[in-house]
Amino acid sequence: MSPISNVLLYRNGQTLLGKRSPHRRTYPNCWALFGGHLESGETHDQAAIRELREELNIQSL
Repeated sequence: MSPISNVLLYRNGQTLLGKRSPHRRTYPNCWALFGGHLESGETHDQAAIRELREELNIQSL
């Protein structure tokens, strides 16, 4: 199994989660943290930042 990086977004007592597509092979239609698999040569921090940019369009971290 390849390594993954997940991000917990928490502010003012609230946590932001994303809902997985009902068509996903693993954990379909479930609430989840943002993140994904590391790309070749990427650190966990780099993967977390890339995933936030891809999934939430967050450009400034």
